[in-house]
Amino acid sequence: SESNRLSEERTIEIATDIGLDIDKLREDMEDPAIESYLDETAQLANVLGIRGTPAFVIGDILVPGAVDTDRMREVIAQVRAGR
Repeated sequence: SESNRLSEERTIEIATDIGLDIDKLREDMEDPAIESYLDETAQLANVLGIRGTPAFVIGDILVPGAVDTDRMREVIAQVRAGR
C-alpha cells in the first residue's frame, strides 16, 4: 500500500549505505524507459494475480510468498513433468 512505500529520502539513504552510485540511481529514477518498464511489470503482475513479493512464476504455476527449497523443487519437478 501507499503507506508502506519508501520515501525518496529513505531510498537514497539505503542506497548510500549499501554503496550504490547515487548519481546513477537518481538518473535512473527519472528515466521514462525505466518507469515504463516498471509500469508494464506491475500490470503483468496484476494480470497474473501477484499481490506481493516474493512471487515466482514457474511454467504456468504461480508460487506466491516465500517458500522453502522443498516446495520450490516440487513445483519445478511438476513443470518439468508437464503437469
